[in-house]
Amino acid sequence: MEEKNPLPLSPEERNFLQHYKKELEHLKLLEEAAVLEICRKAEESGDSFAKAGLTEQFLPEVLRLAEGYCGQGLMLGDLVQEGNVGLMLAIETLGMRAEGCTAREYLLEEIRTAMEQAVESNRAERRAGDLLAGRLNDLKDQIEKLSEELEGQVSMEELSAYADMPAEEIVKLLKLAGEGKDL
Repeated sequence: MEEKNPLPLSPEERNFLQHYKKELEHLKLLEEAAVLEICRKAEESGDSFAKAGLTEQFLPEVLRLAEGYCGQGLMLGDLVQEGNVGLMLAIETLGMRAEGCTAREYLLEEIRTAMEQAVESNRAERRAGDLLAGRLNDLKDQIEKLSEELEGQVSMEELSAYADMPAEEIVKLLKLAGEGKDL
């Protein structure tokens, strides 16, 4: 049977997925009633065996949810890792869930939240990197223009005045770019 919508995975991610699914095959997944009993034990007594068992039962869910976030900037393995951390934290706070929210709903929501936060954090880092790259390119262009106008190397003071930017900011930008020793 052929997949309808194959995941946008790199060869590395496909390899990870294949190996991870193979590892998950070894899990003994329980009926819903047994999972609910493990939830009750983990929540009421903090039983470490129950928490470990609950973690095992939700590993396939973590993978399923991670596959839904593929193509949003993070590698599948990173999504699974974030989901697993979210799952473990959710198991520790199971007793704090809102009234009317089942343990399953709570755990799945916390897994989703962990993945969404990781995706958003990655987006923010990329935006910051893009902004920094743009500022560095602008500064480089200004250095080139000023060098041509003055027909030689420019001083920090000249560049600061020309770019209308504090010298300290220019130094920081150039250090980030691995340049600036000549100014």
